[in-house]
Amino acid sequence: MGPYHEFARFSDKDFATKAQDLVTRITNNSDRKKPVNPYVSSQFRGRYVKSMSDVVTIYGRVFAMVESNWQQVSSRNPNAPALPDAGQEAVRLAVFTGARAGEDQIEAIRRALPRNLQGRETRLR
Repeated sequence: MGPYHEFARFSDKDFATKAQDLVTRITNNSDRKKPVNPYVSSQFRGRYVKSMSDVVTIYGRVFAMVESNWQQVSSRNPNAPALPDAGQEAVRLAVFTGARAGEDQIEAIRRALPRNLQGRETRLR
């Protein structure tokens, strides 16, 4: 959720300008100190982000796609250990399995979930 928190720090006044710089950093994924999940990074590629609402929409799509893919994989194989895509699996573990996360991450995840997934997340503590 690193990029989510960076976007959240931008003021409304200069959000669009700063957001596009951050989108470039996310999609290049060149900061070795702060690597971005490759699946999340791919979802920002080619997007124009002008508000926090756009960021929430992108993360909502990420969560919905991961959930959908997990449902498909686990319906074919109830003992499937993981999603085949490592980036999606990292999202699934962080959001849907109860992996430990910080309180600020938990709240950000809850707010970013699409309405149809809200309440389906497991307790992350």
